[in-house]
Amino acid sequence: MSPPVPADDDRAIRAATDWRAVVRMLGPRGATCSLPLADVILSAVCLMTAALNISFLNRFGVHFVYVADLVLAVVIASAQSLRRRMLRASFVVTAVGLALYALLTYSSPVALGLSPLSLTALTSLHAVIRWCPDGRWRRAALGVALAGAALNPVGMFVIGHAGLPGDPLIQFPRDSRPAIFAIYAIAAGVSATAVLVVATDARQRRRLAEERARLLDRQRAAAVARERLELARELHDLLGHSLTAIKVQASTALAVGDPQVLRSVLAAVERTAGASLEEVRELVRALRDGAADASTAPVADLADLDRAIGAVRAAGLELSVRLPGESVLRRAQASWSLAQRLTVLRTVQEGLTNALRHGTGGARLSMSVEPGRCEVSVLNPAPDSAPGPGAGSAPGTGLVGLNERVRLVGGRLEAGPHPWDDGSPGFRLVASLPVNAAAAGGIGTRDAPAVEEEAVSARR
Repeated sequence: MSPPVPADDDRAIRAATDWRAVVRMLGPRGATCSLPLADVILSAVCLMTAALNISFLNRFGVHFVYVADLVLAVVIASAQSLRRRMLRASFVVTAVGLALYALLTYSSPVALGLSPLSLTALTSLHAVIRWCPDGRWRRAALGVALAGAALNPVGMFVIGHAGLPGDPLIQFPRDSRPAIFAIYAIAAGVSATAVLVVATDARQRRRLAEERARLLDRQRAAAVARERLELARELHDLLGHSLTAIKVQASTALAVGDPQVLRSVLAAVERTAGASLEEVRELVRALRDGAADASTAPVADLADLDRAIGAVRAAGLELSVRLPGESVLRRAQASWSLAQRLTVLRTVQEGLTNALRHGTGGARLSMSVEPGRCEVSVLNPAPDSAPGPGAGSAPGTGLVGLNERVRLVGGRLEAGPHPWDDGSPGFRLVASLPVNAAAAGGIGTRDAPAVEEEAVSARR
């Protein structure tokens, strides 16, 4: 019993043997009555060849041998039109018809000659080995074809007629049996060689088709994996930062317990949640409408830097900020690609979120724009026991996703322990990425606009 075929190989075999996807059809492609155009043409040529046998009837009269020869030729020719539509039935009919033709040639009292329809043994074999998904049928077809090579009409005619006493067709000298069998061996050898060449070609074509199908499967799987990774990254970036800010704000309000603080924090939570919900809606619209519709894609507005800064400040992070001037950011918004702007935004969000989640309440954000390059740096103090995300352990999913995003735009990301201003343990995230150079020029720095404090510091 043969071992089970893996699912991937089974899909590849089905795809490689689906002749309907690669051949031209005569008639509607999905109709049951439509046939491959090449098979119809082959059948028509074979029928015209079979019609030549009518000349025997015209010249020598109606005789059982000539009638049987004509019937077999028509049956074999007609089976070629179903060479792929009814693959196995056509092969069986062709094989049986050729076997009967060889038997007729052997036993006929008259010479029938070698019919060109004998070549249908090769075309039928090629179709089975190329298109049949069942390996048992392919092996059986090859075995039948090799047996047919041994019983080919030429050999059968020589064995049946040559060298027999008084044979009116062919007269060989006495004791010429070696020559007779030499002719038979040559005919069988040529036929077997043709069978092997055809089988090898069909097998190679099928294997190439299977490899192409496996490659397409791997490419589809890789594309799906990339889409899932991109979706996971976007969901993390859209929800992770805002939910972290909401969590810190709620924890601070619960710890303080002041009604005024609670009111202020709830207002900040409402704004943060509303902004995140709108971003998620934009992402869902983009996914529903398809990536080809650029109008629904995230705009990646660099003005959202101020909103990200305001959210962490409202959550209690004491943040020092140095950003390029407004004119530089406007030029960057107009000249940088969507991927470049989005990478800068996500870098700032990830760095500030890590500072809020893992730091001790303070951070410093700086962003510089030079001709052809932008650098974002976030530095925050860290507890002695936990110098920062990813320090001494595997990096979190946020840093892993950010590193992938930065690398996709040709940049590099560095994240690890770095001393704080007073020499205490800290953590620094630095992203440097290439950008369009049009935003450079007139570079200045500015403090981000102050955001009204809506929560007390998380540090106690």
